[in-house]
Amino acid sequence: MTGVWRFGLILGLATALSGCGTFFSGTAFLAAPVPATGPQANPNGAATVLMAVWDASLGALEVEAVDLATGAPAPGWNRFVLQDSGREIAGYARSASGGALAVLSGTEPFCSPSAGGSACWPGAERLHVIDLAARGDRTFDLGQTAYIPALTFSPDGRTVAMARDNRDGFGVSLWGGGAIGPSRGVSLKFLPSLLEYSSDGRELIALGAHPGEDPGMTEPGPLTVAALDAETLEILWEESLDVRHGGWCLEGCEDSHERMLFANWTPAIVRLPGTDRIVVLHADSEKMTTIDASLRRIQTIEIVTAWSWLDRWMALGTMPAEAKGGSQGVYRQAVASPDGSRVYAVGYEVQAWKNAEGIWETSDTSLGLRVIDPGTGRRLTTLETDAFRVGLSQDGAWMLLHSWPGSTPRTEAFATAGLGAAGSLEDWEVRSGLSLEGASLILATSASTSVTRVARVDPTTLDIGEPWSLPGHATLLLP
Repeated sequence: MTGVWRFGLILGLATALSGCGTFFSGTAFLAAPVPATGPQANPNGAATVLMAVWDASLGALEVEAVDLATGAPAPGWNRFVLQDSGREIAGYARSASGGALAVLSGTEPFCSPSAGGSACWPGAERLHVIDLAARGDRTFDLGQTAYIPALTFSPDGRTVAMARDNRDGFGVSLWGGGAIGPSRGVSLKFLPSLLEYSSDGRELIALGAHPGEDPGMTEPGPLTVAALDAETLEILWEESLDVRHGGWCLEGCEDSHERMLFANWTPAIVRLPGTDRIVVLHADSEKMTTIDASLRRIQTIEIVTAWSWLDRWMALGTMPAEAKGGSQGVYRQAVASPDGSRVYAVGYEVQAWKNAEGIWETSDTSLGLRVIDPGTGRRLTTLETDAFRVGLSQDGAWMLLHSWPGSTPRTEAFATAGLGAAGSLEDWEVRSGLSLEGASLILATSASTSVTRVARVDPTTLDIGEPWSLPGHATLLLP
């Protein structure tokens, strides 16, 4: 099997639904809403970002503000030490106002059965809440090691909600106020990989699935959406979706791993900004399911090409092409424009066959970029690309297509208006986000066992600025 296929199978549904890993962004977690926009700019006007950095002398992670121009600690900041932490954070969230940060840490990984083996994530044992304006922090003990696939904050900034998987099962818990533990918790029959407050803050929207009796080997439970009361966690609405998803064994399930055939279907799931609507792009068909949690309505439509009159005339007398057969799975990933009027989707299809020795081999084919109107399901335009991940700059002006054509990563930039190519960057991981001052940023990182290099990137050309480095492993905490 190829590395891509193993990767998709091992991660399973939980990571598939959470999209880009275990990092999250949300609104403030403070005793009261924060009116300010967080820390002020440095005296010299340089932009600053937050990073989690491993301190070998302390044997703990530290959260610090870094001047992007030099890599030096930003003036007026103190480092926050995450005591009893491992080398990696288990998730984080920044407030919408920029005034607060929540970080999950732990010392042990969280592992669960997967495809006859196990899959492991950084385990969460503590929740650290940092008031960036007052330079204070609080730490909550989660009680036991857990996998936290989703972390979100109430609009008023008084409560943090998290989905969790631990030895007690799946559930959602609320943290905040003066409590030293969770103020409320509820068990669920599925693991939410999406957990967000509704637009009015009165409900929590949860989306996920049960991984199955034997995760990775047997089919998972149905993809399920639920609305929970934001204060009591009472389930107000719950419904299963007719969406194929997850990974499981199809053939040779009792044989050695190289003789097994797996299916793996990963739909793209994205919430439209400013709404309670969630768009699901099916992995096994050209369909789109829209969930309107506020109206308790689910609708599935075909994704169709938006043809001009000339396209229609040229197509007279022809038949649409059928999807290719023999597919063992499809992976899709998508992001929504800031105004929610466009969804940008990429992905790849995996096919499998047996060689002369009876061993399964696989290959993958890129699906390219598709720009979709989420209101009508029309495919507005396409772009040839081998990207497996798409991102947008914070202002929505630039689209970043991430691929891995060889042994190193590559990012290509396109203007979202007209999809005009701007430039490409290789050998660096590229991320977009906001500085502590609220400026839109595109940053490149390159990590080794000894140092982490960071550089600012020009979004119009992807030209890289002067890089600087930090010792050891460091993680950008971008909203």
